[in-house]
Amino acid sequence: METSYAILLGAAITGVFSLLATIVNKYGMTFWRPSRKIRFSGRFFVIQRMEKSTVYKPEDAESLEQEVRNGTLSIRSHKCLYSSEYIFRMDGEILSSGKMTGKGVFHNGVAFIVYTIKDSAKHQFWYGTMLLHVTDWGDMYGYLMNESITQKGKTGIVFVELKRN
Repeated sequence: METSYAILLGAAITGVFSLLATIVNKYGMTFWRPSRKIRFSGRFFVIQRMEKSTVYKPEDAESLEQEVRNGTLSIRSHKCLYSSEYIFRMDGEILSSGKMTGKGVFHNGVAFIVYTIKDSAKHQFWYGTMLLHVTDWGDMYGYLMNESITQKGKTGIVFVELKRN
């Protein structure tokens, strides 16, 4: 009778360690990794606009200034959260400002983020996607694609440059 309890206990312990080994083998140790919080500020540079099948460099690209402030990118395992203040200027005049938030997937140093820009003063929203290369120490660079703020029905491709604070 006493040996059967020892056998059952040994089988239970073996089962638990087998389950843990399977989880670690499948997902690695990333689910135990603490979250990273990266603080940044930066600028966006318009590269091209697209309208249906036409791609062109906008004439007003030099006068457009897009800036993000007080940004944070939180990474935990394979998930990431993005948050920043967004300011859009044309010829020095602020056309739009608000909160830029998003969430996405982080894999092999690249963050894939779906974001929303909410202009609370004008009650407008813009949606887009961002691809961001995140290194452990340096600045972050990437691209984003969204609907143009200045011209409805056109899509913009924008270069992203974010400096760590």
